[in-house]
Amino acid sequence: NQRDNFIRGQLQDEELSRQSWAWIQDWLQKSVKLNTWETIDAALSFMAVHALGKYKAFREDFASVQKYTQEMHDLALAQILEERPEVVPSVNRLDKKYKSLIIDCLSVDFEFSQFLLGENTVANLVMVKERLKPHGPE
Repeated sequence: NQRDNFIRGQLQDEELSRQSWAWIQDWLQKSVKLNTWETIDAALSFMAVHALGKYKAFREDFASVQKYTQEMHDLALAQILEERPEVVPSVNRLDKKYKSLIIDCLSVDFEFSQFLLGENTVANLVMVKERLKPHGPE
């Protein structure tokens, strides 16, 4: 339990309550199953870099991804991570299994917002399931 470390920079009257801390810990462990610091680190690293491919200036530095438009930013970033992982140190420093999982997540043609609007088909979900199956339940 590292609540004290988490709140040390917060003003006393604005700090995260013990109840909220407990709820977050329970959610992380039971709902999203982020049970180790490595999985939390990988998830946060992925969230930090996932939009890099949207930036044209970033994509322009890599000849192999010139064909990708902004709408295909995930595929561009996945290819960059495969070919030149050192340019994204936040991901490159992760264990191989997490780097592979991030690349596969980026490579799947699935938009969650489209799913919520009913714009994706069952085939899209099957494709996601098959692509991510080698990574196990984690």
